[in-house]
Formats: sequence, structure tokens, C-alpha cells
Amino acid sequence: MRRRGRRRGDGGQTLIEFAGLIPTFIALVLAAFVTFLAILSLERIEHAARTGARVAGQTGDMGRCVSEARKELPTWIEDRNSPPPDGPRIRVERFVEDWNEGRVACEVTARVPMLWAGVGIDYTITRRVEMPIG
Repeated sequence: MRRRGRRRGDGGQTLIEFAGLIPTFIALVLAAFVTFLAILSLERIEHAARTGARVAGQTGDMGRCVSEARKELPTWIEDRNSPPPDGPRIRVERFVEDWNEGRVACEVTARVPMLWAGVGIDYTITRRVEMPIG
């Protein structure tokens, strides 16, 4: 009578294949997380620049661009860029075009960590938004 079932020596094959795929899966999840953080950072900095330019354009007060843009930055970007001399740079420009319509531009530049703070792999994002005055 012949025995049915697994052959000897094949019992660990599934475990070895699973162990081989774990690093690939972890790398894929980490890459997706880093991509998500990069897109989120870009959107948040763009939003801060847009808010600063919009408020400065509506009120005509160029100083409000900096304060409003800084308020809109999330704390994890603010904390990463502290203290203020090294903090997010927020620059405001006012200029007049040929057709006598004034415009204001708000530019926000911030360093964003690639994975988490302390690793030392940072990248810089700069966003500039122009809005009409008035």
C-alpha cells in the first residue's frame, strides 16, 4: 500500500518563500508611505502659499501674507524647520503689471524630512502663488 501525502523535505518551502517576500513587501509599503508624505507636504506648502497670497491680496497688507501662511503650515513642518532663522522661509513680493493691476506673490520654502526627523534625509519644497490685489 502506498502512502499519500507530502514528500519529505518539502515542509519548509512555503516558509522560505514567505520569508523571501517579506523584505520586498516592507520596501513596497515604505516606498508608498514616503510617496504619500511627499505629496502631502507639497499640497500643504502650496496651500500655505495660496492662503498667504489670497489674504495679502484681499487686504492689501503684505505683512499678513507671512502670518497667514505660517498659520496654515502643519505643526510637523513648523517643528522640523524651527528655530525661526532656519524655519520656513516665507517671502512676499508686490508688483504692478502694465495694465495697472497690482499683484502680490507669496513664496513658501520649507525643508521636509524624507522618512522621519533625525534621519538627515531632507528635501526642500518651494511654492509660489500670485494673486491680484483688491
